[in-house]
Amino acid sequence: MMNFFIKQMLAKQLANMPADQKAKVMKAFDDNPDFFKNLIAEISERLKKGEPQQAAIMGVLTTHKAELERILKP
Repeated sequence: MMNFFIKQMLAKQLANMPADQKAKVMKAFDDNPDFFKNLIAEISERLKKGEPQQAAIMGVLTTHKAELERILKP
């Protein structure tokens, strides 16, 4: 059930992205839901500590850059 809500939130965030790129990200989420749940948890933890949202997101994405590239590569 949680995956459904996360997917809905992700789809909303990606609304302005081109359809082919959006499909790629959604497929990556479907194939690796635990990885993306961990990203969300890390971002949430940083937000709770008072870090600005954009800084928290960029920090977590930078930390997991290699894994993200592996997951999202064609």
